[in-house]
Amino acid sequence: MITKKTMEKILGIAELAFTTAKLDEEIKTPLLAYNYDEARLDQCLDLHKKAKEDYQKQKKERSEQFQATAELEKALDEANPVYIEHISLARLALKDKSRKKPKFSLAESRRKDIYGRLEQAEVFYDNVLADEEILNELATRFGLTKEKLAAGKQLVIKVKQANKSRQKEKSESQQATLDRDKSFKVLYDALSEFFQVCQFALAARPQLLERLGYLKLSEGYRRQVEDKEDKEDKEKENETEKKS
Repeated sequence: MITKKTMEKILGIAELAFTTAKLDEEIKTPLLAYNYDEARLDQCLDLHKKAKEDYQKQKKERSEQFQATAELEKALDEANPVYIEHISLARLALKDKSRKKPKFSLAESRRKDIYGRLEQAEVFYDNVLADEEILNELATRFGLTKEKLAAGKQLVIKVKQANKSRQKEKSESQQATLDRDKSFKVLYDALSEFFQVCQFALAARPQLLERLGYLKLSEGYRRQVEDKEDKEDKEKENETEKKS
């Protein structure tokens, strides 16, 4: 895993190296012998631009994923206690009417996954709201009116919409991560190759390498050491997966 700090370092070094090589005549001239002309350096700068754009997009998509997860959690917190109350009262009302329990999804155990829970809740509300006998029973015995049940159904619909939005943002975040990693691989390879060539092109004046921000990137790029921000981000993502 490449860390955020390493990515930011690569972006900074690549911009410095390619821009300096393009503008600094003392570096630009010897590089021509190795086919690093202005057009090729512009291509390298385009790789930097793409990697930077993909880096920023991935951060945006990840933020939107966490926001969508927060909205889903909020919707669940609003809907769950209402649904539990309604289904518990329905069980009491149907205690002696076992033939009706399957119709309202009362006989089966509660599903743990969010899709299963949503399906059970929708079956419950749809069938209860269509059954005048149970509606009268709930309203008379417990004050659970049709209006209250309809409001409970709307909370379930809100959860369903929030979950759909969260899945969309999750998918976009995953794709943005793949795109970012691909762009950084291409940029890193171009930068690594460029620095190797520079060691030959500038062999007579190795001090010029300092102007390019030269350093050995390979070890730092591949080392799987996470900084604090990366670790917190990963822990947050794991919590997100558990909750949904």
